[in-house]
Amino acid sequence: MPQHVRVFNKVGWAYGCLTDVSYVVDFKNKVEYMLAATIYVNSDNILNDDKYEYETVGWPFLYEIGQTIYRYELNRPRKYKPDLSRFKMEYHKRKEDGRKAIKDVDN
Repeated sequence: MPQHVRVFNKVGWAYGCLTDVSYVVDFKNKVEYMLAATIYVNSDNILNDDKYEYETVGWPFLYEIGQTIYRYELNRPRKYKPDLSRFKMEYHKRKEDGRKAIKDVDN
């Protein structure tokens, strides 16, 4: 993920339903948009058998649709450029495991 792009999202997967609802912000190109998608990846239609196509169908599909919409939004003319300054945050690495965290937030 480029440093100038931030994704605020909520994901969920259960029983073959894979959902991602995202607000995407590109600070460098002054682009913002919301994207929501749900895909059913349970080809055998048997619930609770832990045999779902998340890795082979669902996540690749969500990645591709995300990339397609992002490329479209980069080139779409906008009458008004958004002020994204309130969403820009400085991140610091955690000492214990290297994951990113927002400064001054109790993690």
